[in-house]
Amino acid sequence: MDDVVAARAGRRAFLAALRDELITCDVVASPTILCPAPLVEEWAQNWTNLGYMATYSSLTCAANLLGWPALSVPAGFVDGVPVGLQLMGPPNSEPLQLSLAERVINS
Repeated sequence: MDDVVAARAGRRAFLAALRDELITCDVVASPTILCPAPLVEEWAQNWTNLGYMATYSSLTCAANLLGWPALSVPAGFVDGVPVGLQLMGPPNSEPLQLSLAERVINS
């Protein structure tokens, strides 16, 4: 039980530090995932592997953990496979995120 308490305290400290760093940003832009999207066959074969899944959630988990709004927009193709741009921001940044997303999509 001590491990659980310590892990929760560590998580709270990490999130507080991350929040403090990002609070001065209007929006944070990043790739949605670390690599181009997998083909359907690859995904079907590997989706239950936690290490494999971490590749596809490591950049989106910050918004989830912080409870901040985020969205992903199509940002082009790499080797014929779509890639996305994630826009994340502090609470109430949704109008700015949507405006930026529209600019990305229409560019």
